[in-house]
Amino acid sequence: MSRARRFSTAAKWIPAAYLAFGEPRLQPAADLISRVALDGKKPAIADVGCGTGAPTRLLRQTWPDAPILCVDSSADMLAACHDTLELDENVRFKEADFDGFAKDNESFDLVFSNAALHWADDAPSLISRLLTSKVRPGGLLAVQIPDTRAQRSHQLFGEVAESLGLAERLADVRVPSNQHDAAVYFDRLLGPLCESLECWTTTYVQVLKGDDPVFRFVRETGMQPVLAALGDADAVDAFEAEYRRRAAEEYPKRKDGTTLFPFTRFFLIARRPGLMDLYAEYSAYHDHQLEKGWKS
Repeated sequence: MSRARRFSTAAKWIPAAYLAFGEPRLQPAADLISRVALDGKKPAIADVGCGTGAPTRLLRQTWPDAPILCVDSSADMLAACHDTLELDENVRFKEADFDGFAKDNESFDLVFSNAALHWADDAPSLISRLLTSKVRPGGLLAVQIPDTRAQRSHQLFGEVAESLGLAERLADVRVPSNQHDAAVYFDRLLGPLCESLECWTTTYVQVLKGDDPVFRFVRETGMQPVLAALGDADAVDAFEAEYRRRAAEEYPKRKDGTTLFPFTRFFLIARRPGLMDLYAEYSAYHDHQLEKGWKS
């Protein structure tokens, strides 16, 4: 199954199903926030792909008085986020796709995104545009996205479809995931635009409970475009049944009833140059042009 082609980013987001594994989904957000260093006492923050609002609540706990804009393309997720945060006069909500948000004029000291931007058709380009168009000079872009390229849980999508004679239906499907190693972000995508850039990966050994937990975990996220492409109910039922069987073999239930599910995530924190750095860069360019005979 090709992972380089386009797929519809529309997904049927069900907040209650997503929250069934709320704790393992929240830990990466907490780890990312712990690495964010902001000088301002009251930074303006955008939470892009806020989902049910659990990471937003961590942002609020870290910066109690900061104004926060919650952005999501799903009205259901925004409603859940609103309920999570209850009444807070410093929090606003905006229903918008990521590309639309990147094009508006508002900017922030911190643009934060947890497990969302990999759904964009061209995530690397979007991440670069968010840094240059939405982050104020001296501010930060902090992003976490799953990196499931080498995970058996996601490789099974193509293998199951092939075994059922359904591979052709998935020919244009890309499983949403980080697509690049850190060197690409440093050398091409973000490094030339940054004052500093940190990238790292963490593999979380998630302890899941219940029956078919790996199937239930991925069904509400990475499997969504696969199910949409399969189309009819019979194909979906056959795919889900075979996936459950194979996932149970790959990730067997332990004697205590739990299932260990290693899951890798990619993180980056990019800092835009401050105003003085931008001015110095412009001045150096200006002086260079004068030396070449350009008239100011």
